[in-house]
Amino acid sequence: MASYCSGVIPDAVKQVNRAEHMRMTDQNITGNLIARAVASGVKPENFWGFARSHIEELKRLSERHAHTLDERFAKTEGRYKFR
Repeated sequence: MASYCSGVIPDAVKQVNRAEHMRMTDQNITGNLIARAVASGVKPENFWGFARSHIEELKRLSERHAHTLDERFAKTEGRYKFR
């Protein structure tokens, strides 16, 4: 039986997949936030201040969304089952 074992540990694969997904998501968020800052005419030296203040706008948009955060989290959690 040992000759058929790949040596891959399933939990390790889950951990790597989750970490890579979070890294890619962070890169997407950063890129989108930079694009939003550029569209608003923000200069690179003011980016982090813009990012901090824009979080408040995102919070307001989320509060006005048709679905609650609980509903949106539940939907997303169902989508991201790392196997």
